[in-house]
Amino acid sequence: MRREAEMDPEAELAFTEWAAARLGSLVRFGFALTQSEGGAEGLVESALARTFLEWPAIAGRGNPDHYVRRVMVNELDTRRRHRKRPEVSVPDIDLTTTFEADEAEVAERDRIWREIVNVAPRARAVLVLRFYERRSEYEVAQLLACSVESVRANTAAGIATLRAGRLLDSVSR
Repeated sequence: MRREAEMDPEAELAFTEWAAARLGSLVRFGFALTQSEGGAEGLVESALARTFLEWPAIAGRGNPDHYVRRVMVNELDTRRRHRKRPEVSVPDIDLTTTFEADEAEVAERDRIWREIVNVAPRARAVLVLRFYERRSEYEVAQLLACSVESVRANTAAGIATLRAGRLLDSVSR
């Protein structure tokens, strides 16, 4: 059930400042999940729209970062099942980001992203959170609203898929 988003100007300003401060990190996380810049920006935009609708309650609980990342993972799963979602109006936020890296680093990341596309979406999200964002199993479980055992199983499944693609041949079991 969707409700019309009405909030006081202070809360809207707080949301806008929070979103702008975390935008780069969210777009990078979105890129890790979708493997495309446009897909990442669309995923972030959609997740921010849902976060905006719930902002007063989320801000009151104290950790909107966990909420928006969980929304992004769930939104990606939903997009794969249903191709179209209704749009929600959100305050304008600049979605442009800059990435600085040398050519060797870019080539290595590109190689990894070409392989990680073969990993199932949930396992991919776990791998990105665990190894790219360097989060603990417990944090990932909280973000994805699942058990630590589920995080471990998805990590193992993701690594097995990458090993099968020979990306991680040098990683010991």
